[in-house]
Amino acid sequence: MSLRRLFKGALFTAELVVMCFLFSGLADSFSFFKSEKDTTESESNTKDRANADSDKSVEKPNLKGEDGKKKTTKDGGPGGKHPASKDKEKVVVEFKDGSVITEGETKEEINNVPEQLAARMSLADIRNIVAWRMACNKVLKDAAKKSGIMNDPSVKKVVESRIDSAAGILLLDQLTNEEMTFEKAKEHYYATWDKNFKNTMEFELIAITTTDLAVVQKLKRERLDEKAMKAMLDGHSGTTKYMVLDRRPQSMFPPEIAAAVLAAEKGTIIGPFETRGTYMLFFLKEKSPAKRQPFTMEFYNTYKETARRDIINPILEGLYKKYAVKTFDVSGNPVDLFKIGEDDNKDGKSGKGKKGKKNQINLTQVKDSTVLAVVTNGGKKEDVTVHDLKQFFMVDSLTSEPLRAMAAQFNISNEDVVKHAAKIVIDDKILKWEVEARKFYQEPDAKVKLSRIKDLEIAQQLLMKNAKATSESTKSAYNKFIQSIPEEDKNDNEIAIKLIFFPTHEGASQALQSILTGAEKFGNLFKTALGRKTAIDLGYVKRRGMPPELWKLIKSGAPGACCREVVEVNGQQFGVRDCQFAVIYVADRRPVLLPSLANPQDKKYFQAMAEREAAVKFVKKLALAGISSVNGRSVEKWFVNPEFVDRIIAMIIGTPG
Repeated sequence: MSLRRLFKGALFTAELVVMCFLFSGLADSFSFFKSEKDTTESESNTKDRANADSDKSVEKPNLKGEDGKKKTTKDGGPGGKHPASKDKEKVVVEFKDGSVITEGETKEEINNVPEQLAARMSLADIRNIVAWRMACNKVLKDAAKKSGIMNDPSVKKVVESRIDSAAGILLLDQLTNEEMTFEKAKEHYYATWDKNFKNTMEFELIAITTTDLAVVQKLKRERLDEKAMKAMLDGHSGTTKYMVLDRRPQSMFPPEIAAAVLAAEKGTIIGPFETRGTYMLFFLKEKSPAKRQPFTMEFYNTYKETARRDIINPILEGLYKKYAVKTFDVSGNPVDLFKIGEDDNKDGKSGKGKKGKKNQINLTQVKDSTVLAVVTNGGKKEDVTVHDLKQFFMVDSLTSEPLRAMAAQFNISNEDVVKHAAKIVIDDKILKWEVEARKFYQEPDAKVKLSRIKDLEIAQQLLMKNAKATSESTKSAYNKFIQSIPEEDKNDNEIAIKLIFFPTHEGASQALQSILTGAEKFGNLFKTALGRKTAIDLGYVKRRGMPPELWKLIKSGAPGACCREVVEVNGQQFGVRDCQFAVIYVADRRPVLLPSLANPQDKKYFQAMAEREAAVKFVKKLALAGISSVNGRSVEKWFVNPEFVDRIIAMIIGTPG
């Protein structure tokens, strides 16, 4: 995996930023701080997931050749033709060339499925996805080798560059593991626990995200038990998702969420917390005092993967000194890339300098020749320029959509995004040099890992070559999307609204009458209510997800005026306590804006959709030609449900490139 992909992996949508914050990185990291009992149970469940027998036994295919002898190979890896010692292992995937993937080979992959995904999937689903992923990887790699794609100099250059980047990441991983000894990891764990978790609570929750306001209202209005709530949420799976979070420390949550959970009773709903039209709520199953985990060798082997993150920067700082790295911002001023944004944070405002004034740099006018760093290797100095950064991230300018999206979603300035990007380019360069200096390629473990990565990279290049979007396929993807939108949504409006909440109907009515008669201005009341946290600006809302009667009332209102009726609505769903009535102000109304291929960003999106469809079609063709069965079912039987196969392959291969 290249550093470029790591960077692009951070470019989530706003909703995914929230979900990933809660469910992936931090959730996985801080799962180490569960109590001993919880950890034991979790480990047991994980092992059970990998080792449990399937509901239906899978009949072993005949792996013998025409001469009746068992097919063998020197390669015992996935998709290999296994020696007789593996005769008794259950076959998960059988290929038409006689090779197989066994149950034992899938266990590690199954155990590596993130718990936040495993919580929402059955064991059978996990097995199917893992088996299909391994099967698709194998047929892709085989096809790539046969295609001779590496004879293309441009492809060879890309693959070799990515292998070099991958070698740097593997070396950095090795160096951090060497630094994280048992005693250092233990010291790190106790210090981290004392700092972040001592005298705190841990929560067991069900996290819910929805774009359906009716679901939010139902959850807040009706006190459902866990079983009834899950049944209700499953009935709204199109707009609503939920995940079970086992015991999580309160400090992994944003302060406002942690405070709300601490104040809540068991069996109640917390929230909603709204982000760009997506609502997040939590069902509290249990809360209890946090307990420190005994630091055993078994725990160390797991925890060091988290603790080593604090070792990476000192290692990189040492390499920056070794290669005499000097770094600059786009204006040519020296900058410490290990302290990006620290001065801004002192002011409490992102994108501002020490004096609190906004940086007025126009990134569109920064020249490609602008030097972002000077690095030295063997006495020879090299510049890292804006041109290098653009090439590395495959963008046309410093204000390209991926970079702007990262700035917006992580609330950092565009200038800081460029600094982060520059650091990734520099890290990549000096790690490649360090790989050469240490002769890392010659290490046996590195050889094996890099060989596998090379196979995957070559397969990726083949996939990209066969997943090109044409003007016709892009238009087809666009038309499918437009056709999927209900007609009533295409011709409807989206309306910007603001709400002021009141504890009584009488209070809301008096306020509404004073506004309608001109005695009060809504803007003044709204400003005062915002100060008391009894008002909210919802921005633009659409018909979908709105209760019909509420939408009818809002739609009848004229822009720049209040709806002429008081609305009964639970303010707590918007973070307003003890208020059941609201005055609604219609700020603006506009037609629902449909995407258009005339818009460059929309066109780019539908080109990506077309590429994805082409990639799925290509992999399906390879699967039909190269795979005999997956988990006991022939490929032909799997393909009886083409929509399922399309979804599962699309999920496995991701987006080409």
